[in-house]
Amino acid sequence: MRCSRLLLLVCFAAGAQEDAVDREIAGRIRREAFDRSQVMNYAFYLADLYGPRLTGSAGFRESGRWAAARLRELGFANIQQQPLDWGRGWECSRFAVHLLAPQYAPLTGVPLAWSPGTRGRRAAPAVLARLPNLSGPTARENLAEFQRQYSGKLRRRIVLAGAARMLEPETEPVFRRLTDKELAERAAAPALAPGKPAAIATNTDGTRLALERELHSWLRQEGVIMLLTSSGGSGGTIFTTGSTRYRDPKVPLPVPMAVLAVEHYNRLVRLVERNIPVRIEAELQVRFARDPSNAFNLLADLPGSEKKDEIVLLGAHLDSWNNATGATDNAAGCAVLMDVMRILKALHVPLRRTVRIALWGGHEGAGLGSRTYVRERVVDGTEHAKLSACYNLDYGHGRIRGIYLQGNIAVRPTFETWLSAFADLAASTVSLQNAGGTDHVAFDEAGIPAFQFIQDPVSYGSRTHHSNMDYYDYLLPDDLKQAAAVVATLAFQTAMRAELLPRKPAVKR
Repeated sequence: MRCSRLLLLVCFAAGAQEDAVDREIAGRIRREAFDRSQVMNYAFYLADLYGPRLTGSAGFRESGRWAAARLRELGFANIQQQPLDWGRGWECSRFAVHLLAPQYAPLTGVPLAWSPGTRGRRAAPAVLARLPNLSGPTARENLAEFQRQYSGKLRRRIVLAGAARMLEPETEPVFRRLTDKELAERAAAPALAPGKPAAIATNTDGTRLALERELHSWLRQEGVIMLLTSSGGSGGTIFTTGSTRYRDPKVPLPVPMAVLAVEHYNRLVRLVERNIPVRIEAELQVRFARDPSNAFNLLADLPGSEKKDEIVLLGAHLDSWNNATGATDNAAGCAVLMDVMRILKALHVPLRRTVRIALWGGHEGAGLGSRTYVRERVVDGTEHAKLSACYNLDYGHGRIRGIYLQGNIAVRPTFETWLSAFADLAASTVSLQNAGGTDHVAFDEAGIPAFQFIQDPVSYGSRTHHSNMDYYDYLLPDDLKQAAAVVATLAFQTAMRAELLPRKPAVKR
């Protein structure tokens, strides 16, 4: 018994020494991150100059070329584009919606990605035709009733596709930080099993998607000019995304579609409901393309020394939606990781392992970029035994408050030790919880230690995420500098560790 206890103490001491923080390097990283930061400069180019960056568009392609050029200037190796099988690219060159009658007013809105154009400027009466519910056992009957009710009534009309949405008073602040209580709850919470994606509701006559295609085919035959819907959000903020399933060239395109600010949309509905004639002018010019050079993951390496075949992967998605310039989602994460690479290079300390940056394409298409990387390089490739960790940054522009471990309890002592260097920057929370909805998940599912950071929400969910307000102005320089310091330190520690990070036990499938 005494020998067993002694052995346990020796093992614990060895592990503690293995994961001790290099305080001298951590200090140098912090000074480089705060005193010589380039993060806002990188964010400016990615957001203001090259945004929006919808995968498959020229904006995405040019942002990747710019990032590759900067990484090449900094002296990084093995810069390459990993092609993605994306399908249709989509770009908007002009969009405008105006209320012409009963009074003139410009209308605030955004087109839905993959919407076709209107074939010029079109002025037409507005009609309220609430689209049918295409889920559940009565979906086909709902579609048939909608077609019966509106047959012959929608030709050369602009359709308001739903009811007005009542607005509630805003009682919560737009901007907030995580509280000590919230962080303590995350630190104490057990790991939760990752949720399964919700199944598409099916019906006896086919899937919801099939019925949606049937609806849009009918709307095209009826001669609808454009569908207008109401957004989530308020105060002029429009939360919306396009439908990436239309990037498949085999899927017929919908009718032209746009989303209006709820206040503007509600006004139109109230007018129509009172039988006051409403006339709207809409113009949407788009371009579809299938250019393979517009869809890729951008990869670059800081080569390691004696363990150069082993990899520490840093990921953030380069693509954005078309609503704005994608500053907080996710030029911020890309800019931070580019600065992390710059910082590690500036240390002039040989790293044992290679540190690789991966700027994902196709994230807004069900994580296509990261899943392609995992399929080609991890599952079917040679990297499964060589990846020490995947660190992903994609929860907005708030400062890092800690890390989610995806249930990997074996690494908890390691991260508690490493993040102790950032207790004064409020970044020391370690949570076993599973974080979802972003690119580390594919790596976690493949058995790789993969982590997403806990970040302050600031104005991400309340104002900028997938919205028309996702602009550079909402970025917080000190938060992004702090994030760069934290990620660079974890990347350094992982690269210098004697062994790969511990992995979770394999799950039988």
